[in-house]
Amino acid sequence: MRILQCVWSRSWKQFMIYRATGCLTLALALVFYGIELLTGYIYFSSDVTVKGWDRTDYLLLVTTASLIMAWYNFFFVLGHEQLSEKILTGALDQILLRPVDPYWLTAFGGFDIPSLFDLGFSLVIASLFLSKYQPAFFELVWYFLACLLGVCVVFLLNQLCIGCAFWIVRTSALSGIVEDLVGIFSRTRAFFPVSLQIIFTWLIPILTVINLPILLLKRHAGLTSLSLLAGLTLFLYIVSRWQWKLGLKRYFSAA
Repeated sequence: MRILQCVWSRSWKQFMIYRATGCLTLALALVFYGIELLTGYIYFSSDVTVKGWDRTDYLLLVTTASLIMAWYNFFFVLGHEQLSEKILTGALDQILLRPVDPYWLTAFGGFDIPSLFDLGFSLVIASLFLSKYQPAFFELVWYFLACLLGVCVVFLLNQLCIGCAFWIVRTSALSGIVEDLVGIFSRTRAFFPVSLQIIFTWLIPILTVINLPILLLKRHAGLTSLSLLAGLTLFLYIVSRWQWKLGLKRYFSAA
């Protein structure tokens, strides 16, 4: 707890130093989210459904995507922004010498305070849409568990992309690719061609993590689908740890 308090204190001080930038980042995130909501109201009228999805389904899906990304950004984005540079410049020494798992210590670089406000806003909007489904308690648990697994998948996909820095010098183009994919595929899975559905459901499971929470509420998916996502998350974690272990063998210190 003392470590977390120190990290929080440092993160808050950094936010206050760069508060104008942080507030601008938060404002832009809210503007883009507002555009997504407005788009949903334009696409769907109150009595229109598209491939079984109505306006509430679509708006909750967009909000869920925002919730997952805000959750990821709050905990991991600062660490991931610094990780590739540390690998390329040989600056991992201090982390590798500490009696803490370096995999997690490098991934967790502090709390991104603007994302906390974004997270709270997304939770409030999500709760408004969730109330329209009148879900049972266990369905709410499944929804938030699916969101948590979605955060894990986004983290692991980013970790795999950034881990390529052990082998590839220019990895800046890979650092934001997962966020871009989430932005592109924050739509109903049925809207995309079958080939893209297969790729981004099983190989790069962006569509799965965005769509599954809503499918659980609509009772179009159940514990089997949730278990498959959990198994896929575990598989990505194993691959990520394997990549990290191999990468450290290629790491060269600048000291």
